[in-house]
Amino acid sequence: MGNVNYSNCRLVIASQLDPIQVLTRLRPFLKGSVPVVIYGQFKESLYDAYTFIRGRNDYVDCQLSESWMREYQIPSSKGGMHPEMTTSGRGGYLLTAITAIVPPEEIIPMHAKKQKRV
Repeated sequence: MGNVNYSNCRLVIASQLDPIQVLTRLRPFLKGSVPVVIYGQFKESLYDAYTFIRGRNDYVDCQLSESWMREYQIPSSKGGMHPEMTTSGRGGYLLTAITAIVPPEEIIPMHAKKQKRV
């Protein structure tokens, strides 16, 4: 991909595409310690990606959290802003993780990580 400096990379995904497919295609271009953030409007759309990341050893610190949005009121007489007293969960959900440095031959895919108990 030319002379691109990947030392300051971050991956932010806010797409209607399947996040697992996007991660799978872009992962080879990400070095270690790169923050990955995936936005989704619904938790269910990110849960499969969360399970996918948690099942691999080339990502660490995987978290699925709800973001929230607060609307601001602007009074016309004073000109200042202040938040409304109520908030809602309309902000969507964030899936975050950090890439880890793992040699390609040692990457454990999700289906191979499960161990049988003896």
